[in-house]
Amino acid sequence: MAKPKAILFDLDGTLRDTKDLIYDAILYTLKLHGTDLTRSDIEPYIHHHSAVYQQFLSHVPWDEFDAVYKKKLHELWDDVALFPHVLETIQSLSSESYRLAIVTSATQDGTETFLRTKGLEKFFESISGVRPGLEPKPAPDLVLDALNNLALPPEDTIMIGDMVADVEASGAAGVRCVGVAYGFADRNELMRAGAIRTIDSLTELQPYLQQLSA
Repeated sequence: MAKPKAILFDLDGTLRDTKDLIYDAILYTLKLHGTDLTRSDIEPYIHHHSAVYQQFLSHVPWDEFDAVYKKKLHELWDDVALFPHVLETIQSLSSESYRLAIVTSATQDGTETFLRTKGLEKFFESISGVRPGLEPKPAPDLVLDALNNLALPPEDTIMIGDMVADVEASGAAGVRCVGVAYGFADRNELMRAGAIRTIDSLTELQPYLQQLSA
């Protein structure tokens, strides 16, 4: 298995710890519209709030649902933190000449703002977030967008993500995926979806990449 030239990172659940915020904002929005559910009810659809909407609340205008969800998420946003070891891992990978990219189902503008606020934007050569013409994961659109931006074939890249949707999206684009087991999905779910490996911490990523080049 060849060493990758570029590493594609998911954002939510992989680099930033937004799991509780996303669940809380979606459940709040559902309840506000008369649908009182639990985390386990929406878990299969949590890869994007539009999937939750389509499953449980499609009788409500999308713009109304979307606006309430994003407003609630914005109210909770001050609590967002990076997972442990994110900054040092990104800095170290960059210093080793890996080309880095973000591939996220969050919005393009919101992603760029967040990375800029955290001082991370300078490390990423490509940022692929949801915008007109690009569907959220598990569609391969965002991964393919990153490959196009980097001008690299799938075999020269590797995806790092925490959701089954990350594994499925990267697989559909021909990209290998390493699953992180501290986010939205557990180790077994990630491996069943086709992850080539799972890690419990980003500190395990560089040793694994070194193995690929051995």
